[in-house]
Amino acid sequence: EVKRDMPILVVLGNPPYSNFGQMNRNTWILSLLDDYKIGLHEKKLNLDDDFIKFIRWAQWRIDNTGQGILAFITNHAFLDGITHRRMRESLLETFDDIFIYDLHGNTRKGEHPPLGVEDKNVFDIQQGVAIGIFVKHARSNNSVATVRFAELYGTRQSKYRALEQGDTSSTSWIELHDISRDSCMGKFFFFKPKAFDNIDEYCAYASVREIMLTSGNGIKTERDKLSIHFTKIDIEKVLADFRLLAEEDIKRKYQLESDSRDWKVRSAKEDVINKRDDASLIMRLLYRPFDFRWTWYSGKTKGLIGTPAYHVMKHMLSGDNIGLITTRQTSDDWDALVTTHICGHKSLAAYDINTFFPLYIYPDTHPTPDLFEEDVVRETPNIRYANLTQQFITDFASKLGLQYIPDGQGDRQTTFGPEDVFNYMYAIFHAPTYRSRYAEFLKIDFPRLPLTGHLALFRALCTLGEELVGLHLLERPSPLTTRFPVAGDNRVEKVSYAEPHGNDPGCVWINKTQYLAGVTPQVWQFHVGGYQVCEKWLKDRKGRQLSYDDLTYYQRVVAALGDTIRIMREIDRVIELHGGWPLH
Repeated sequence: EVKRDMPILVVLGNPPYSNFGQMNRNTWILSLLDDYKIGLHEKKLNLDDDFIKFIRWAQWRIDNTGQGILAFITNHAFLDGITHRRMRESLLETFDDIFIYDLHGNTRKGEHPPLGVEDKNVFDIQQGVAIGIFVKHARSNNSVATVRFAELYGTRQSKYRALEQGDTSSTSWIELHDISRDSCMGKFFFFKPKAFDNIDEYCAYASVREIMLTSGNGIKTERDKLSIHFTKIDIEKVLADFRLLAEEDIKRKYQLESDSRDWKVRSAKEDVINKRDDASLIMRLLYRPFDFRWTWYSGKTKGLIGTPAYHVMKHMLSGDNIGLITTRQTSDDWDALVTTHICGHKSLAAYDINTFFPLYIYPDTHPTPDLFEEDVVRETPNIRYANLTQQFITDFASKLGLQYIPDGQGDRQTTFGPEDVFNYMYAIFHAPTYRSRYAEFLKIDFPRLPLTGHLALFRALCTLGEELVGLHLLERPSPLTTRFPVAGDNRVEKVSYAEPHGNDPGCVWINKTQYLAGVTPQVWQFHVGGYQVCEKWLKDRKGRQLSYDDLTYYQRVVAALGDTIRIMREIDRVIELHGGWPLH
């Protein structure tokens, strides 16, 4: 009765952070929550968590009272989450003054505290947290709330001291201006400061989503331990079990506690049995950056894979192709990666689902849209067309003064082709200045591609992009500058890095006696998306005995990353040589 009818003036506390909103599912709160979802048009909405329901209820209660204060400490995801933008807009409409105190402490995403500052959470949780104080005045004429922001990095104890000694009047708040500013990416109503100085410049460029219309999320396996393996033999063993064992025996052997909406033992077993003799469905998959694993891919929705993303991956299976992996939004440092293989939904970003853009589209000749038929493809000519819109081709051709050819590369003197566009794009997306200049925009939407009309710059960037693509596909191997000087069993036990000493630029230890010599700190620390490549590749193989091919492959990756750093710097230098940013 109190919560429903009394004119409550203050609602405060620390609501539960339950993920996915499995509790509190009554129709009344869910209908209230619908206000936070109006006009989002998103495939996935992260708006059912319990703390969001508590915020929505408190907002409703104080709005009905006509004045009051809402003060919660919660998960800080709603401060700048893309799908939380309508939630923020609704809070701006209800309240007059909003104070946001971001306490950070997020171990799930790559936050960047000031140099030398250790950052810990105020609770024993992985999600970062924030204090939100929302004030509604009686008889207010404000149309949109005033938002003030402050943040706190540090140890748990230092944060406790600051919170115990401070209050709203003694805190150094930053007032957020232009919070409702519209842009090419829409209105986001961020509750955190954003560096949007170059937004008009950035919005003049075409989004990769507008340039390449066919795209989709990567493959989501649902049960990685079952469907993703280091060797072909391991996946063959799984297939044999699914063909021969009963459902209950499969669950027991592989410790499968329960089915899910998108993956069931029965469906996986039927999928494998129906394609019993098709060994060609065992194939390599890009699982993480520079990390290939083996899987079995029938393209069957809710089969062994679960969510196979067949509508986009079929173009990688129908003939020669190449594709771009990137993200629409990311909590990690933004990145882009190339592949000629099918790829997983987190093959680039550790915490965010990536999107895949194939360069070429193969006509759909398969009788069953969600099932890959290898025998049908063999009988079909490799007719393909570029996944580039006509408007983009026309605009770029006009700007360059070159004729577009529909396949391959042009001579870059009078013609250019789809692969020139791809290489140019790949170079631009790896320009360090592009990434820093547009950093805030790259976190919240697909990357946008600036076009140049400077032919010499276009040619130079195509060349550098082509070299970078070759490196990342390991088709253009760099000279190996590293070595494993000590023989041993090659078993990965404890991975660590030793800083440069004497004439050695640094080394990576895989166990107590063996190490890879000649690895610079820059290469060791190099990240692709959310992954520190050199460390991640080895740590994922902890307990495994590396083969000669594994050791050689790892050395090739180290060499490719070293050359990547060099080429990225060269891309910036070439752009600066031809007039710098923005491109002309």
